[in-house]
Amino acid sequence: MGVFHLMGLGRSVGAVTGPLSYLRHQYFHNQAFFSRSGEMKQREEGKKVGDIQSIIFFTTQEVLEGILPDDRPFLAYPYYDNKEGTLPAHPQEVKAGTMKDTLKQILSKILKPMVAANVAENVSKKSLISLQRDIYWVEIDRRNLQVTFERVALIIQALQTGKEGKEIWGNLTGGNNVTNFALQLAANLTGEVARLYYIQAQDQVAERCIRYTAHEGYWVEIPVMPLGLEPVSYAILQTLAQLQEPAPSDDLYGLLQQDPIHSPLVFSIPKEQFEHTFLRHLWKQGLLAESSKRTYVLGPQWDVLEPYATLLQTIQKSQTSMKELSHQKAWLTKDILSL
Repeated sequence: MGVFHLMGLGRSVGAVTGPLSYLRHQYFHNQAFFSRSGEMKQREEGKKVGDIQSIIFFTTQEVLEGILPDDRPFLAYPYYDNKEGTLPAHPQEVKAGTMKDTLKQILSKILKPMVAANVAENVSKKSLISLQRDIYWVEIDRRNLQVTFERVALIIQALQTGKEGKEIWGNLTGGNNVTNFALQLAANLTGEVARLYYIQAQDQVAERCIRYTAHEGYWVEIPVMPLGLEPVSYAILQTLAQLQEPAPSDDLYGLLQQDPIHSPLVFSIPKEQFEHTFLRHLWKQGLLAESSKRTYVLGPQWDVLEPYATLLQTIQKSQTSMKELSHQKAWLTKDILSL
């Protein structure tokens, strides 16, 4: 049906509503924007693609509750209610309430035409489709990258469970650096996120607008570069971690050949290829280091990557859906956005 959108969320409303208004415009006026999107059946039937399936916001408890630990209000920033594609001629500030309440009001207006058009194209399914969309609120720790990464990765894995053909996009505009780096790192390590982007506001007025302010230069794509370790490479690093001592390349090769779990990975790889293709590549990345000629130890970059790679290995074995995850985790709550 549509795309899952992952978004960091701070106190700026337009950081998340602006790109969604831009997507709505593209949905009706530029289907080429979604040339890599949509399920095959939709394309075969000549139906529009790019509808929004659901939105997952990653934010803090203070933003979600609209209050600080010392009971002071922590509301969304005031905004400008502009028309799509333009800056307001005479900006008039609109006071905002809690981010949850403010977003629901604005998103309902922005998304309704797109969702209604999708329903109209699926008349035979109309009894099963209502004018509503799911919103998920994910509470994160804006000072802890590993915790935030884990929650982003769990969400990505849950979205893939039983949701074949659905795309995931990531918006890197709202929230703080930890939130957005966790989104980008999870996208690159999982390889499951189709598009990453941020929005570029041309001035301070545009930054406070709740709809997109320009047709050109507003939407900025960021390449998704898969960084996931190949199974053979991960097996090499795991083996060295278990040994906790330097190992000659021939010994490493032999250990992997004898291991019942790793043997199928290296069985058909010649010893020369093992060293030149895998060991040398890991050395160039700083994941391995040479203690002496052709003898390897774990490199300095493994200490940086290991917590995320190991965590991801565990998460990717999960078969937990979003519905199940929302029942299991106190940091994930679901809302229904009625349009």
